[in-house]
Amino acid sequence: IGIDVVVVIYCSDFFGRFRFWPGGFGRFIIFKISSASAGTRTAFRLCDEFAHAAPMNLFLFGGRGAGKTHLAVAAQKQRTRATGVKPLFRNVPIGMMELRSKIHGAGLDEFAAVRDIANAGSLVLDEIGLDRPSDWLVKTLYALTEWWDSHEKYGLIVTSNLSLDELAKRVDDRVASRLSGMCRVVEVVQPDYRCSRGAC
Repeated sequence: IGIDVVVVIYCSDFFGRFRFWPGGFGRFIIFKISSASAGTRTAFRLCDEFAHAAPMNLFLFGGRGAGKTHLAVAAQKQRTRATGVKPLFRNVPIGMMELRSKIHGAGLDEFAAVRDIANAGSLVLDEIGLDRPSDWLVKTLYALTEWWDSHEKYGLIVTSNLSLDELAKRVDDRVASRLSGMCRVVEVVQPDYRCSRGAC
């Protein structure tokens, strides 16, 4: 698997979680991009190409607080401007709990619920691999990634603290394999921004 590396530091007054939708690439400062390695420059170029509606999917991984969600939202925000397609955002641990609650509590059809997510024109799956995988979670993630892959869709960003090899061991090797096949893999290298604020 080819892995590109992007090194990012933050403006001090803002962290662009999804609820702060105005955040974008303008909130990022690229660390020594002119003198960075070819891998770093390639990674930022890939995110910029994605943002301008290039036919691609991205898998962003790195340590906690590295800015993966910020970068994903920034890229999707720019992509929305280019395509007019508003992305669907799902934090995997929370979103999967909500989905399962709707299926089991409200009697929602399981296939229809997963299909509605998979049919999104553009999608962010944030923090995949964070929670302990149940059989239901593995099945649901497999269905989502298989649908996206088999329909040859673009506009997906997946974020994780785990590399694809680690994701294969912790969650499911079939899910990791599909992500590997349909995504450009980008490692986001950055110290935890929360710790930089004295929270650790």
